Amino acid sequence: MINANKKVDNEEHEEDCDNHERLYGQSDDMNNSETKTNISKTDITEDDILATSFLFFVAGFETTASLLSFLFYNLAIEQDIQQKLYEEVLSYSGNFDYDSIAKMPYLEACIAETLRLYNPLSALSRIASEDYKLGKNDLCDK
Repeated sequence: MINANKKVDNEEHEEDCDNHERLYGQSDDMNNSETKTNISKTDITEDDILATSFLFFVAGFETTASLLSFLFYNLAIEQDIQQKLYEEVLSYSGNFDYDSIAKMPYLEACIAETLRLYNPLSALSRIASEDYKLGKNDLCDK
C-alpha cells in the first residue's frame, strides 16, 4: 500500500506491461506503444492508507478479542474441558513456539468449536418474500 502511494516511473510501468504480455500474451487494448505509456494511474492518498490500515487493525483486533473472550467463557463453564486443555498445554512444558502450538489438537478443536458457536463476523439473514411449495408434501397440505 505504501508503494502504491509513490509515483511509478515509465520504465517500471513499461517493464510491468512487458512482463504481463510475456505471461498472458498481448491484449487488444495494448496494441501500440502509446497505450502502454498512457495508462492512467490511480493515486492513493495518505488518508486512504491510514483508513485502510485502521480497518485492518480493528478487524484483526476485534475478532481475536471476541474469540478469546468466548473461549475463556466456555472454558470457565465447562471445567472438564478446561482440565483436558490444561493437561495438553502442560505436556509441552513451557515450550510455546509456533510449531508446538500448531501441534496441539485439543486447543485447535476448542478454538474451532468456539468459532462455530460464536462467529465473529455478522451473518445475513434472509426472509422469503412469498411462500413456495415444494411438490406434494403432507406437512404443507394441512
